[in-house]
Amino acid sequence: MLTTTPGKNILSHLKYLKQFQLKWNALSILNFSNDASASPDLEITGVTKQSKPPSRVVKSRKVKSALIDRLPAKLKFKVNPKDTTVMLFPGQGSQFVGMGAAIFDVPNVEKLFTAAKSILGYDLLKLCLNGPIETLNRTEFSQPAIFTTSLAAIESLRSVNPNEVEHCVAAAGFSIGEITALVFAGSISFEDGLRLVKLRAESMQYASEMVPSAMATTFFHADANINLACQAAREWCKRLKISEEHSVCSIANYLFPHCKVIAGHEEAIKFLEINGKDFGFKKMRRLPVSGAFHTSLMLPAKKVLEEALKQIHIDIPLIPVYSNYDGTIYRTEDEIRTKLTEQVCKPVRWEQILHQVYDRSSDTPFPRTYECGPGTALLSTLSMVNRAARQHSSDHLMSKKEKIKLSAHDVKLLEKKGVYMQEPLNSGSFACVYRATFNDRQVAAKVIDLEKTSDDYRIKFLPREIYTMKKLKHKYLIEILDIFVVGNRVFVFMELAEGGDFLDLLRATKALPESRARYFYRQFGDALRYMHSLGFAHRDIKCENILLNKARTEAKLTDFGFTRSVNEKQTGNQMLSETYCGSAAYVAPEVLKAQPYNAIESDVWSMGVVLYVLVQNRLPFGDRDTKKLLASQLERKYKFIKNISKQLRDLIEQHLDPNPTTRASMSTVLAHEWFEIEQSDSKESQCE
Repeated sequence: MLTTTPGKNILSHLKYLKQFQLKWNALSILNFSNDASASPDLEITGVTKQSKPPSRVVKSRKVKSALIDRLPAKLKFKVNPKDTTVMLFPGQGSQFVGMGAAIFDVPNVEKLFTAAKSILGYDLLKLCLNGPIETLNRTEFSQPAIFTTSLAAIESLRSVNPNEVEHCVAAAGFSIGEITALVFAGSISFEDGLRLVKLRAESMQYASEMVPSAMATTFFHADANINLACQAAREWCKRLKISEEHSVCSIANYLFPHCKVIAGHEEAIKFLEINGKDFGFKKMRRLPVSGAFHTSLMLPAKKVLEEALKQIHIDIPLIPVYSNYDGTIYRTEDEIRTKLTEQVCKPVRWEQILHQVYDRSSDTPFPRTYECGPGTALLSTLSMVNRAARQHSSDHLMSKKEKIKLSAHDVKLLEKKGVYMQEPLNSGSFACVYRATFNDRQVAAKVIDLEKTSDDYRIKFLPREIYTMKKLKHKYLIEILDIFVVGNRVFVFMELAEGGDFLDLLRATKALPESRARYFYRQFGDALRYMHSLGFAHRDIKCENILLNKARTEAKLTDFGFTRSVNEKQTGNQMLSETYCGSAAYVAPEVLKAQPYNAIESDVWSMGVVLYVLVQNRLPFGDRDTKKLLASQLERKYKFIKNISKQLRDLIEQHLDPNPTTRASMSTVLAHEWFEIEQSDSKESQCE
């Protein structure tokens, strides 16, 4: 079995790669077939630019995928273009905790993840369902996860409507999704594909850790000068004494008109985030990836991938598969090897691929398009390139987290208590939030399915969360109205916050003026001060856990899943917690160190991150790698935009003190002079 762990240098990694003998056999557990005679032709009635369809039949080969059972050899189809399909497979960045939960009960999906566990050496399904997101976001884990769940989505689609799979006439994948597309199209076996993905991911992770780097989706004005911007960013890196080899900044992904992904050295991306408007940039948004993929910084990974591709068996795809490298259809096995190798260092030409797939005369019907995998990013991109093609598409289950179904018996019991459940608002791997009517009041109802939770959650976290919600009462904490159990379901009824969270607000308004940030901070800051005064630490403060009312005039803390009570004995000089809680971008350095820490002190750090985000619309520390993130925190590597007041700078610095023993308390924070300042919104800074 191929198992790889990046070594101290790329030469040792290549040496290790050559040591093993590849035995890439089909997995019997999935009943793979190599019988070519079992793959019948698919006859498709083509439509040309003529007003009437021609009488001739255009033949196209049926998908010969390792994940698709063979139809009888004599069975043939005659299919109109409107009844054909195109499969799109997503790339890294689409992952989320809970992906795959909605389709795990499909028979072949469980087998697929069992096979993946054997190949990878760890429980991929558990990681997909339960996270943590910090682990899932790491390249070495996210790429195998996306690859496997994307093929699981095919199995799910096939179980519901097999003709949609059998009538597929083209496939394309974004970055890692290109390998998924080749496996689906019968070019590479599932085993080969997953091992290749594993090696690719580990090599790219290794390359990412060699140089601090990042990627950002970038939106442009029509007159933007992208090349000049990237050149200026590279020159900036050189001025910082960064080697020419590592002074990288270039287009990594062509997404749609006026939108591309730019990748490069961390300092280059920071330069563009600050100065991008000078070159015609509208905005930049960091991607949840660990490095500058599809740039020359991935050369170490390219060398490893080149060696690996020499050792696996590749067939010509049985349907057209489009190359990320140049946007054209693969024609030969050697072409696949060459272009897959080049792909990791060259930009993904996704916009060009979409034009190739969907450009047609006005009287030619569009195929149905499926985004098979987590998220809907590719369909969103399609809508910007070809809106008509987007109207004939589906994300097929994977982007939809599973809703908890209520039995008729549950509904009757709830109605006796004055509860009438309505539409779902949000969902995760074991809980779903519904809009509901409770005693004639519109509320949010969180439904927790205990059968899907872990023992640790049921025994430790759930009782603690319920205790906390019942104990705490404050104007700016989400009000808990009632909690009760029906069968294996826990129902938590709380006030409905219809204004979304702070991330929703920032998407709509960008950075907040200081006066508005101050107005909101007083509210949820006082709520946290109240919690701390009672000996409770929240432990998961972030923008997503601060909700707004419909008028967006009140901001309230919510989500007490990690909240715990701290007794007097522990509030002395002792650190209070050993459990890693919260999102990496918001947690304090003492939490990242995986050492016992004072959870109340770490809450203050998280509040500082929230305040920074509110007034600058970006995180103070953008590193995805935990070690780099910790180093940035300890060295205070964050910057302020020009017009941030000196009082606010001082306040944020008091929050983001890497020494928890000298970090300000919430009472000290709320007494800061910044809260006495009143400025007009017109003088407040906006994020550059």
